[in-house]
Amino acid sequence: MGNIKEINDLFGNKSYTLAKKIKSQKKLINKYNTIVKKIQKDMTSDEEVVKLSAVITSIIMETGIRPGQIGNRVVRVVKGKDVEIETFGATTLSPSHVKFVKANFAELKFEGKKGTVNTASLSNKDLIKVLKDYVNNALKSGSDYIFVTREGKQYTYQDLTKYFRKNFKGFKITDFRKLRATQEVFDALNEDRSEMLRQIKEVAKEETEDLTQRVVEIIASTINNAHERAQVALSHDSSSTTQKAYINPQVLLRFLSTATMQKTLKDCVVAGKTKLHFDPMMFIREAQKTASRKFFYTGSKLESLETTIDILEHLFDDGSGRI
Repeated sequence: MGNIKEINDLFGNKSYTLAKKIKSQKKLINKYNTIVKKIQKDMTSDEEVVKLSAVITSIIMETGIRPGQIGNRVVRVVKGKDVEIETFGATTLSPSHVKFVKANFAELKFEGKKGTVNTASLSNKDLIKVLKDYVNNALKSGSDYIFVTREGKQYTYQDLTKYFRKNFKGFKITDFRKLRATQEVFDALNEDRSEMLRQIKEVAKEETEDLTQRVVEIIASTINNAHERAQVALSHDSSSTTQKAYINPQVLLRFLSTATMQKTLKDCVVAGKTKLHFDPMMFIREAQKTASRKFFYTGSKLESLETTIDILEHLFDDGSGRI
């Protein structure tokens, strides 16, 4: 079997390696509770720009939506003609983009990057209360945007970056989107694991020659479903974008290496090293809960990392097979 001891492949960015991104996410997870406390405190600040920064950061953390910038537009074909439409993000939300369902639940719906319809929900009661106040103020004043100060100053993306530089040094705004995507994958694998093992147990009873491939297909389907869930959560138009630039592969590597899931994302990402030792038989044994029982099959033996990658390459939309 081959082991991945360190990941240094470029990952959706020419100067920011995957190893650095994983390190950054570990740091973010370790400091997450401290960051939350800081944001909660700033949401009650008398300095309105600080308060708005905390509100918008909280929205991004909970939903994973992009920050957005004033003036962002995309060209869409309407009745055979190119029409330029405005796109939105957390800093540029309009009152029409928010629907307050109840005290602890609000829905967001707007056209984001590339004109993709973004949908998200909020359940933080304190955040929703503050957001509702700003939406009401925007409606009363006739403002196109929600986040405007009492003096009529429009909150901008630049205000948000200044807030991050001052309070969250070493982190990028997009790090919270990456964490949201990774959490979604982790949650999906946890929720779908029992059904996956049930299916594996059923096919293992048959002990057919193609047992290995059938088990791999079940595992692949489970992972693909997790990818699709993360894609929906981030409103990406392509799952390959989510996979290549947003999901921490440690979650998948540990899942493939152990056939088990940790209790929390922190346990999965922060503890231990990233290694891959994939064997479909391990998933069969986990499904049967009888480690001593031996299964015989004539499927290909996984002798190297290259062989593993060949079997798993269909997990990725770009067909490269790289993990």
